[in-house]
Amino acid sequence: MWYRVNKDFESMQPKISVIIPVYKVEKYLDRCVNSVLNQTLKDIEVILIDDGSPDGCPAMCEEYKKKDNRVRVIHKENGGLGYARNSGLEIATGEYIAFVDSDDFIEEDMYESLYSDAIKYNADVVFSNVKFYKDGKTTTREDVEEQTVFSGKEAVKSFLLDMVAPLPNECRDVKYMVSVWRALYRFDIIKTHFIRFFSEREIVSEDLPFNIEFLKYSENIVYSDKAFYNYCYNSVSLSKTASFEKYDKMVGLVKLIKSQLEELFSYSVYSLHYYRYVLFVLRISLLGDLRICREQNMNWRQQFRRRCSNEVYAEVLAAYPMGKMPLKFRLFYGFIRNGFSFAVKGMLMLLEGKRL
Repeated sequence: MWYRVNKDFESMQPKISVIIPVYKVEKYLDRCVNSVLNQTLKDIEVILIDDGSPDGCPAMCEEYKKKDNRVRVIHKENGGLGYARNSGLEIATGEYIAFVDSDDFIEEDMYESLYSDAIKYNADVVFSNVKFYKDGKTTTREDVEEQTVFSGKEAVKSFLLDMVAPLPNECRDVKYMVSVWRALYRFDIIKTHFIRFFSEREIVSEDLPFNIEFLKYSENIVYSDKAFYNYCYNSVSLSKTASFEKYDKMVGLVKLIKSQLEELFSYSVYSLHYYRYVLFVLRISLLGDLRICREQNMNWRQQFRRRCSNEVYAEVLAAYPMGKMPLKFRLFYGFIRNGFSFAVKGMLMLLEGKRL
């Protein structure tokens, strides 16, 4: 693996290192990078990782570096989002670390606000709400309605479990988003414990394992009620593609999450959170399967049976107390448990593009 790094950078430690992996995003890169460089908090460094992009992105990265001495550039062979972020961590110098996907953009006061919260509460990590852009429409995901502070090891552990998945009676499968791009992370924790991302080519989703590992060593969390990050659904990106193989690999992610939880909690403490996470992964996988079957005119019933017959999903479907769930979840997962593929298909089609 080869790379070249711009070393012409001021020696003073920046408050935040912003890591931006770049791959085939010519259309969106200016919007992304400019939103970071134009932050009201100026004391930042911006690390662009050209992940072997075959278009004009490498040259664009070099131009940003020439125009702004806060920009550093790594050119490397294509290795995927997780490894690109790891390359940025290797050279970062900031007090806190932030991540941005190169086809998204952020509000100009995001880092000033989050850094202020981090200093005020001596936070190890500061999360924020998110805005989503899709088909010309904007929606805001509000995980918290007012700023919330989780202080102390026990509070952080409780938050960690809820981040994995809520208890059966909760109305949403996801209580707190796991994505790293809506947060600031204290870099000393990452360096001391050598926390890194897995490859999404191996486990599909690398953010939750990273967060679990980070929160293992954290004592203070702040969750901002403001939505600073703008997540955009685009046709091409590092992390927004789908295939049967991708959803097959999610079983590996589920097993990894279980092993991480086993290190921190007893089975009686983590099991209901873990089981609901498995059900959520199954729902996401089935939704992906359905889209692929519709696009490629494939047999949905056959794919449904294949997906649900996996031993990890079958175990949870048999054991989970679905009677404690809200009605919509009780019906949906009950249909899955009983093998009603066409009822599941109907609910997925009804709820496609919406949150269950």
